[in-house]
Amino acid sequence: MKKEFKFFWIGLGLASILWLILFVKTWNNTSDVNSQIITDTIYVDRPYEEIVIQKVEVPQKVFIYRTDTVFRKKIELDTLITGIKMTSKMAQIHTITSKGIPKIKEYSINQYNTISINHRGQLQIKNRKKPKLRRVLGKSKQFALVLGGVFLGKMIFEK
Repeated sequence: MKKEFKFFWIGLGLASILWLILFVKTWNNTSDVNSQIITDTIYVDRPYEEIVIQKVEVPQKVFIYRTDTVFRKKIELDTLITGIKMTSKMAQIHTITSKGIPKIKEYSINQYNTISINHRGQLQIKNRKKPKLRRVLGKSKQFALVLGGVFLGKMIFEK
């Protein structure tokens, strides 16, 4: 008990000394009013050189390159995915067809491992392997733990 009080008072003393050191440091950091301000600016008596603006000539020929025509052709023939809304039981995929008709496709999702969407907005679901078996095994583990606890409790308290 004496050791605990001794360590408590030593810790309290060290904390107060540290606090006083930090307080005195911040208190003495006030700058003097009469101090001279020194800047790094140099005064030069000459003006800057004049900037000459050159006139741009009007071009004779203008070439327009069509770099996005391949993408436009693909978009014109394919569907666009505009939005995906996922809930725990349903997946909604909003698409626009090549004719400009918006469509919403709904898919039911139960137990899945992975979900992937192709470029046409179709959903591929890879189901979990034997989800009911996993659930039964999980419940049987819990039951075995409870049964083991009851058995050990009876063995300990019967003696």
